[in-house]
Amino acid sequence: MTLKAEFEAQDAKRANVTERVRECAAFTIPWVLPEENTKGTDTILQPYQSLGSSGIENLVGKLVGSLFPTGTPWWSTVPSAQARTSDLSPEDMEAFKATLLARDLLIESKLDDTNYRIAQRAVLENVMVAGNSLAFLTRDYMLKTFRFDQYVQRRAGGRLSWVIASEQVDVTSLPDETIAAAALDREKLMAGEPADRIQSLYTKAEWQRGGSWVITQEINEHQVKTSEEPVSPFFSVGYRELAGEDYSRGFVEARLGDLRSFNGLAGAILDLTIAAARLVPVYDPAKGWTTADLTSPNGQPRAGRVDGSTPNGIGFLQSNKHNDISVAMTYSQMIEKRLAKAMLLESSAQPTGERVTAAQIMRIARELEGALGGVYTHIAEEIQKPFLNRVIWQMERDKLLVPLPANAKAHELSILTGIEALRRQAELDRLLLAMQVLGPIPGAMQRIKFELLADRILRLLGINTPELIKTPEELEAELEKQRQAGLDTAASEQAIKSIGAIAENSAA
Repeated sequence: MTLKAEFEAQDAKRANVTERVRECAAFTIPWVLPEENTKGTDTILQPYQSLGSSGIENLVGKLVGSLFPTGTPWWSTVPSAQARTSDLSPEDMEAFKATLLARDLLIESKLDDTNYRIAQRAVLENVMVAGNSLAFLTRDYMLKTFRFDQYVQRRAGGRLSWVIASEQVDVTSLPDETIAAAALDREKLMAGEPADRIQSLYTKAEWQRGGSWVITQEINEHQVKTSEEPVSPFFSVGYRELAGEDYSRGFVEARLGDLRSFNGLAGAILDLTIAAARLVPVYDPAKGWTTADLTSPNGQPRAGRVDGSTPNGIGFLQSNKHNDISVAMTYSQMIEKRLAKAMLLESSAQPTGERVTAAQIMRIARELEGALGGVYTHIAEEIQKPFLNRVIWQMERDKLLVPLPANAKAHELSILTGIEALRRQAELDRLLLAMQVLGPIPGAMQRIKFELLADRILRLLGINTPELIKTPEELEAELEKQRQAGLDTAASEQAIKSIGAIAENSAA
């Protein structure tokens, strides 16, 4: 079976899922999954309200700010536990840390030249609305996202088994060997219409038992490329996975009832308001009024019957639907309040400015973890490490990184945001609370090993402790130096006293 046939068969099986995702997009961000066969020049039907889109944009902004903060490293390569317990000398360990730091700086510099933060925003947008997202890291380190109807996948036990992505490419921009493998004629394509040069490229990544991935590409129902790689270039992220389902459920789907009701009420309130705002004058010809009386210029007198100071026989059509509008408004405000709370629109934790501090990142992470019901840590785990592992593998393949020792288990990635940050912050809070509780108790702090406590607190704060914490040898050397200085000072004072006594005796 060709990849095209397999893609179409799997896409037909999940038709109900696609419609469900399309409905979720319709009430929030319609372009996440527009109607089928919608072109870029077509008008996309917009909902009656913008609360859904505002809420999703707010959540996505907080997620991007906490997972990939600007001006603050979000990962660090550190020696593994095996390396820390090895027989490496302190000098060799410091040299190894310097090598790892150089790698991190090279990776950070490479990523800053790409679009990964903007692309990760699109990834998270799809996760929140559609419940699923797929991204692909190209050979030039650009992150490309796929719409929900552009890929099919299979998950087993929470692990991605395979994925097939479809995209449109201009085949004349491909290498000659690729065009030949696709059984296409470059000269004929160049002479034809530009639309004829657009072909569907299908890419399949399938996990193997050994842990590697087989990558296969197909154009014109001909296989044009295949390779086996240890790290997948695809990143599949789900919001909330359910047992036995290949596609996750999304944040919007869990609140689809409120969004559907709020959108309907917004449309009804709009219609009622328009009806109430209509100005339709009515006059009675028997009372001497004409159409010209109602359209006459300002200040021009007209003849007609008047009772007191009010014209008799002139009135306006009224809908008398004010009570209906008030009922709809009250109910819509209740729904709006629930949605705003779920989407953190009432929160003030979103930082402003170019640089985000670690405390702000931690506050956002805690807020998201509570608002998303524990899904935040799952999203962070599926986005950060797979993406970083693929970048590192490609840079090592392209020989852009400082070579590492032969022992592949000598280092490990430490994520400084997301779930790892929450764990470190929780441990730090416990240590600080213990100090506050034990501080007032007489003699309690004397049982604490202050050196170890200070070392652990500094590490949890992300401070490199070897440069700050004195070793026992350094402490002993300082004490010995202070004792020697004290002895020298005492000897000098005694010498001065002795010389003074000798001088006094001589004078006598």
